[in-house]
Amino acid sequence: MGRSAQTSEHSDSDDDSRWSSLWSQLHLCILETLTAFAFLPGSQQLELITLADMNQTVKDVIALTHVSHHQPARMASLAVERLVQVLQVALATGAFRCSLGKN
Repeated sequence: MGRSAQTSEHSDSDDDSRWSSLWSQLHLCILETLTAFAFLPGSQQLELITLADMNQTVKDVIALTHVSHHQPARMASLAVERLVQVLQVALATGAFRCSLGKN
């Protein structure tokens, strides 16, 4: 393997590591915000995440997993796991309320 290929590969690895760290920090911030939401005055009358927000987020995650074929399946799985964690916390804190009943 040539020197420039090794440098490029090392640079890609550094970029992946930085992006992974950034996404982890964003995920943690979202979870912390949702957790804090339950303690805000009047939070029982508010909905922080709407059904339209959740639908768009799911569509975005699906699109990302289909578009980024260069990303390993592990990355797609991690994205889905993080989405599910956010959904679970949002439901538990009341930040996301969804009813499938008739309106």
